[in-house]
Amino acid sequence: MELSELHASMVSRHLKDHGDKVKQFGLIPLLKNEERLGAFADIAESLQQLGVWAMQQPTSVMEAIREGRDFFVLVGFRPSRFHLGHITLAQELAWYMSQGAKPFFIVSGYEAGTSLSASEARDKVSEFWQILQAVQGREIPEPDHVYSDKECLELRLLEDRVEECVSTQKILQLYGWKSDISVADLRIATMNAAAFLFPCHLFPKTPLVVLSDIKQITHAEVAKIVARKIGISVPAFSYRMLLPSLLGPQQRMSVRNENSAVFLDEGVDRMSTKLHKCFSGGRTTIDEQRKKGGDPFTCSFFKVCRLLIPEEQAREMLTDCVSGSVMCGDCKAQRLKPALMQLEHLSKRTKPT
Repeated sequence: MELSELHASMVSRHLKDHGDKVKQFGLIPLLKNEERLGAFADIAESLQQLGVWAMQQPTSVMEAIREGRDFFVLVGFRPSRFHLGHITLAQELAWYMSQGAKPFFIVSGYEAGTSLSASEARDKVSEFWQILQAVQGREIPEPDHVYSDKECLELRLLEDRVEECVSTQKILQLYGWKSDISVADLRIATMNAAAFLFPCHLFPKTPLVVLSDIKQITHAEVAKIVARKIGISVPAFSYRMLLPSLLGPQQRMSVRNENSAVFLDEGVDRMSTKLHKCFSGGRTTIDEQRKKGGDPFTCSFFKVCRLLIPEEQAREMLTDCVSGSVMCGDCKAQRLKPALMQLEHLSKRTKPT
């Protein structure tokens, strides 16, 4: 199996796992045989290799890429610790920037239960920017557009318009909430929808792609409803696969569970311990693994290393895994050192100033 085949297979698995949402919300899979992508198959393939498995409303952004026109790429995150999952975000952002995108950041203090000033939001983005520069291996001027969701008056005013356009009944239906939901939770829906639309509100003639994940798809749906009602452009949405938890493939890395993720502010010894214990895709017995090979789809260790080690080493690791020629313990012994070296480099680059 080649890495390109693995990417395609992982997209197919995501489509199967989220088939109901693909159908309900009109997601477009990033597959070579997807007719709706038309002349953009090469762009879709590049995104697929970055872990993007589906998009919504992609035409305006893909046309901008094809024609060399400016567009915005929206990145949002909470003001929390950065972990390996944020590297996948930085890689996707870097690719869009290489295609002419201007980055646009909104730091979400509201969901984190805190209030960030504009300068505090910029400080958090500066931390993330160190990750981006480490991924790119070069210095890049920091972005012009950085906002705090609780402190930006114009964004709050846009949220007021969102609230006028969407009924409580529609929110409850989309999110599957009961009528006893709190007003604060209802505001999560409208605040995120306003954030998704904010670049379109400020720059109505410039296409926008929102970097997202499947758990935010209901926010995207609210944004689409509102955009059509108030007459502004509907953004494109790019859905990427998230890194699995170190504890197993059923969950994703999360700041809420320290044992699920490798954080970039941890010491190398702590990182090493976590990766030694990281869930692997081995079979029940050694004989079974030699016969059937390991399972890279369920191996958290492989997906972490795929992010950190050179492409050639990742191909070797994949071949060794699926052929059954190398057992999981030996694989970790071989790949842990280069992965930790890259982690140590990232950790030094991303320490807050």
